[in-house]
Amino acid sequence: MNNLSPDPFCGGPARAMVLNDSPDRGEVLRLDDYGDDGLEVEAVVFCHMCGARAAKFQTTIFSAEDYDDALATAVGSWENRAGGERAVEAVKADARRYRRLLHEGLRFRIGGTTHATKAATDAAIDALPDPPAASASRM
Repeated sequence: MNNLSPDPFCGGPARAMVLNDSPDRGEVLRLDDYGDDGLEVEAVVFCHMCGARAAKFQTTIFSAEDYDDALATAVGSWENRAGGERAVEAVKADARRYRRLLHEGLRFRIGGTTHATKAATDAAIDALPDPPAASASRM
């Protein structure tokens, strides 16, 4: 699984893993047979740089084919999740919600100045620099 898309938030490299679904959580190797009882595992894809991850997939595997299916499901979750564009839109939506709160009676303080009017608050918010792209993944 070396052809994974980079993380849409920070651009970091992704890694797919199958982990033992127990407290020790070690990585599970691909084997032909996991015994009659199988092995409870968790498959997940995550970013090495920022730690972002797709939804984990929990299952019991009995064979190498089950292992491959679990890994493929985790990779599918990674490849089909919301991209960076949606993260940017979520940050903008948060900014609009905060702005509405400010207009409802809270006042915005920046640079030692408390802005008493809606127009002054809007101007101060609009003058703020955009956050670095990587910070969206930590919100």
